[in-house]
Amino acid sequence: MSDKTVSALFADRRTEVEEQRLQADPRGNGLSYGQCRITSYKDDRARRQLTVKVHRLDGLHGSDARQWPEEFLAAGMTSLGEGLPGMVSPSRAWLAVPQSCTGRPGSFEGPVVVDAATGPAGFDTPAEYAQEDRTALARAVVEATNGVIRELGCSGTYRGPDLPAEAVTWQDTQAEASAGSRV
Repeated sequence: MSDKTVSALFADRRTEVEEQRLQADPRGNGLSYGQCRITSYKDDRARRQLTVKVHRLDGLHGSDARQWPEEFLAAGMTSLGEGLPGMVSPSRAWLAVPQSCTGRPGSFEGPVVVDAATGPAGFDTPAEYAQEDRTALARAVVEATNGVIRELGCSGTYRGPDLPAEAVTWQDTQAEASAGSRV
């Protein structure tokens, strides 16, 4: 990730990076694996952590049939933009690696995705920070996916994400606002 993206995610805090190199599934299931975790510190206290994972979505051998959709296809997520097959929220983002790079998924498999997570799933970011966090996470997942594409020896890259749209929120309404209602 670029210095600008890391700075948008962690400000000027000291960061430490742990990385697992991109590799094939050690169990031979044809899946891809890799992970990177960046933790920021203020003084000696951990303040924020970003975990980026590369994996083929799998409904047979793992928890991707239920757990992954709960975290990464949740309300509050918006599109990354035209031509970017993924979504983003203030605490979660994912982007599919092109099939031209990873091959077509087999039966009961999904695409190879790069997903990024900060904090617990479903954590509500205060409204004044939500758009800023969504934008920083969108850039991070696109940059990470472009790195995966290069690491796999494939050509091409994704363009930068659009400024993510605001998530749809609930609004209170009055009875008289409904069509055909009688008060």
